[in-house]
Amino acid sequence: MAESLLDRALKHTLNVEGGFVDHPEDPGGATRYGITRETLSDWLGLQASTHDVATLQWSTASDIYKARYWTMIRADELPDALAVLTFDAAVNSGVHIAVRTLQRALNHRGAGLIEDGLIGPATLRAAKEATHSKHALMAVMDEFVVKRGMFYAALDTFDIFGLGWIRRLVSTARLAHEIADETFRGNNRACPDNCAEPGICREA
Repeated sequence: MAESLLDRALKHTLNVEGGFVDHPEDPGGATRYGITRETLSDWLGLQASTHDVATLQWSTASDIYKARYWTMIRADELPDALAVLTFDAAVNSGVHIAVRTLQRALNHRGAGLIEDGLIGPATLRAAKEATHSKHALMAVMDEFVVKRGMFYAALDTFDIFGLGWIRRLVSTARLAHEIADETFRGNNRACPDNCAEPGICREA
């Protein structure tokens, strides 16, 4: 049975986030699979300890990622490649920043969106309309990667974490390009309502 898009995105992001890390320069503190103690506490409804973070199970991290990031960016309604890019950015930098990055990439193609970091009907429609061909999709993807790289470069901790962030970005872009190639080879599902062109959406 083929992996779902969500499973592929989760596997990639959980792998790049890595195991338990407690870097003194990381403002998020201790993390496992990128999940901070604050996020885990909120998820569990009680104060999580560093030990709780260190022993966090893959399945729990996956549940958190799906509920707090995948669903929040409405990834199932985005073209596959853009869903993967936006999801990984949401995990790494927050949903608001990730969606705003997507909106800026779409605006580079003339979408005319308000860059408010909110994923609503206008952003979803623009994402579908801007990806009516492989060339157009690649252009939006490339612009997303550029803008995410610029965001990283402007952070105060870029000198410390920058190399890892850029490697992550390259790895995510590689996966997104792989998915885009599959999409235009016909490995897709029926388009949602108002999709600009059959052939850019997921398998039914």
